[in-house]
Amino acid sequence: MDANKFDEAKKWVLQNPQLSGDLLGRELLANIAVRTGQTAEAEAIYKSIVQTSLPAKAFLAKQAYDRHNWAEARRLTGELVQQAPEDLQFRANLAVIDQKIKAE
Repeated sequence: MDANKFDEAKKWVLQNPQLSGDLLGRELLANIAVRTGQTAEAEAIYKSIVQTSLPAKAFLAKQAYDRHNWAEARRLTGELVQQAPEDLQFRANLAVIDQKIKAE
């Protein structure tokens, strides 16, 4: 998808107050920010909805992992495992994080 399509999608979300104020709308805006390279904007949006959004937790857990912030990565990934126990990837990620913590 080209940048114009992302700009149009962002504009559409922002022009719909119900959607832009809703969790799904905020997730859409964050996803658009990620896809257009606006990581700081995405991070800010995700931080504002992390308590209620699995995609926000997953994004911020990956950010923490990439920054070698093992405690934060483990905390967020642990929450993901609790909230989505059927998702085996979250469990695998938690095991990798635990290995990184032990290696320090």
